Amino acid sequence: MHIHVEKGENEAKVWLEPTIELAYSHGFTTKEIKLILQIVEMYEQIINDKWNSHFSNKKQC
Repeated sequence: MHIHVEKGENEAKVWLEPTIELAYSHGFTTKEIKLILQIVEMYEQIINDKWNSHFSNKKQC
């Protein structure tokens, strides 16, 4: 599982499993990356629930 984060031309990919970690980042500052990871950690359960709901619905179509 992973998510993508975009802001203008900047993009990052964050792995959610097995642990939350940055896969890559293009254009974000170190401070912004730290904040992105903090937000993902704060909302980890909600993100996981939404991911599972979204992709389980696609398999049923």
